[in-house]
Amino acid sequence: MIDPKKVMENAVSAASEFEAVKNQVASSRNGIGVIIPPSEIWKSPKNGAIKVNFDYAWKNHDADLGVVMRNQDKEFCFGNARKRSCNSVLSAETEAAIEALMCARRAIQG
Repeated sequence: MIDPKKVMENAVSAASEFEAVKNQVASSRNGIGVIIPPSEIWKSPKNGAIKVNFDYAWKNHDADLGVVMRNQDKEFCFGNARKRSCNSVLSAETEAAIEALMCARRAIQG
């Protein structure tokens, strides 16, 4: 059974982690505009869960989508990358989220 309180706690934690990464990346630009990736901001999931991260890049109606799933030991469990045609940034982000859900389903089903 899904515990709504736990869902909200996890959502708040994920939002906080996102803000920390965003702020770290924004503040780590060197003098020539190259982003230096944050080193140890990623937080492992707890209780044997699998963490799903997804992202996209969009330009001229083409989107590159990526999904990575890792366990609490930071070991790669599952992932996927693909190209999609998307009319907007919001569409690309939505496609990336859908791809993440589909990857999670494939990982569960084996």
